Amino acid sequence: MIPGNSWRTTEEIKDDETINIINLTSEVDNLVGSDQQDQFNGVVSINSNRNTLNSSDSIDGKGEEDTLDITLETSFSGFTDGSVTNIENIVLTNDSSVERTFNATGIQGAESYTLNSEKAEIKEISNLNKSVDITINNQKDGKFTTKFAESALEINSQTDTMNLNLNDVGEKEAVEINLTDIENVNLSSDTLKVEEDSENSITLVGEDLKSLNIKGGSSLNLVESSENLTSVDATQLKAL
Repeated sequence: MIPGNSWRTTEEIKDDETINIINLTSEVDNLVGSDQQDQFNGVVSINSNRNTLNSSDSIDGKGEEDTLDITLETSFSGFTDGSVTNIENIVLTNDSSVERTFNATGIQGAESYTLNSEKAEIKEISNLNKSVDITINNQKDGKFTTKFAESALEINSQTDTMNLNLNDVGEKEAVEINLTDIENVNLSSDTLKVEEDSENSITLVGEDLKSLNIKGGSSLNLVESSENLTSVDATQLKAL
């Protein structure tokens, strides 16, 4: 599943009574979700009065499909004695003017990451414990890299697949995307808007990348790709 096109803003979710909103606190939280859809909201900040996502927090989504919505005012270095379990969707929003990174240590079983990078890029997600769906929204330039934890099966496997959804990416300069240790990429550009004087370009790098499948209804400028890429299938790409 790639949730990027169906993901809703916090304001929209507030109006949905079927979603349970849980806000993290500045203290060490031990939170367990409900049997319905839960959204946990947290902030990573150097300001102790604003920071609510702590490395010792324990967050369990319990039942249904849950979301952890994190605002990055600074980078997150991962959970130490805390953890995130039973939460399917992680949403990261860079709310600063400089690039940020996110360390996924301690997050178990997440299925998708949505990155909102309109103000500045989220440069890296590191220590993933497994392959996830990635959606990148509004990253104008710069780089994006995923890295797996040493214990992840993807490190030694030769047949790993990742779904990548891009929305308004590469408006200023080509965004360099490196999905480390991933051999097959399913690229979707359904909502990629090509504006006047905008190239909306990406560069796919990564020494393991061998196969690229592209679908959607948008124009996409793939500037260059990994030298090991041997298969490109764009039969499902619909021209605008």
